[in-house]
Amino acid sequence: MGVIGAFAGRNVQRLPSNVYWNGLGVWGIRLYPGSEAAYYQSLDGFYERQRTSGGGSDDEPGAEIDPPNWDPALPEAPEGLLEEETFQLTDEEADYLADRLRRRAPDSLLRELIDCHTVVEEDITFPWLHPAASDLPAALNRLLEHARCFSEMIHGAALLYNLLLAEQAKWDELVADYRGRLAEWWEELVARSAAFEEWDRKAFWQLVADANGRIAPPTRSFVDAWCDCVERANSLQALIDDGGVRQLIGSRERRLKRSRARIDNRRMLETWSGASGTARLDYRWKRPVADYLNDMAGTAVGASIHA
Repeated sequence: MGVIGAFAGRNVQRLPSNVYWNGLGVWGIRLYPGSEAAYYQSLDGFYERQRTSGGGSDDEPGAEIDPPNWDPALPEAPEGLLEEETFQLTDEEADYLADRLRRRAPDSLLRELIDCHTVVEEDITFPWLHPAASDLPAALNRLLEHARCFSEMIHGAALLYNLLLAEQAKWDELVADYRGRLAEWWEELVARSAAFEEWDRKAFWQLVADANGRIAPPTRSFVDAWCDCVERANSLQALIDDGGVRQLIGSRERRLKRSRARIDNRRMLETWSGASGTARLDYRWKRPVADYLNDMAGTAVGASIHA
């Protein structure tokens, strides 16, 4: 797992505490309701009230103590915390985090997989490849299938975009590479054609909306148009040679990047490294989700993972 500030050092702009602040609240570990800055500003007064309250027993009127800033069940800081650096969880810490997750997100995929106590091997590159995926509750199974269909379908658009750039750059080696990768993508789609025939895109978009996903109308229009093009194509060659499909990809980039768009822009094309957004969407599975699962699989298991 990467370490925040590993390269920036003293110049790091965003501290880990700021990155994790919201998540600590979602999991019920942080009880203080305000921002991180407000929390630090409140501490002097908080500790002073704690000191002068004398414990604030129920039979002492007016001796009310502020509610705690942190979950009272939070494990004590390990001895030598500031002298020793380790991310290895103790049994107590792993049990505590699992309990927090069960209480705050009992129906989540993360909770289901943590309770499996299974190490995520290197070849499990997507959540739907996890050994427990087939045994998930029906609602999670549907969600995962939506996620898989979208990931597999939209990957082709990213590969075609890079193929167009390689062609314009006259980079023959990359042209061949992207055509090969598109061929592999197409074969995978054909192998799962039954799943795509059953994929309900309206239900997918409703799922996104229910999760408070803010999808701009042009983005939804692009995704639907791309999926329609793929479904109509009778071969990969027909798809990637279709002028309308190529125009769809180019228009999408120009809408997003305007003058910095690389397609049909020789000056910006020169800044292209040869790959842009080519990784298949895994919903942050490899990092950090798989790391979380492995850390939580148990200290004995974790020790072998991090050795």
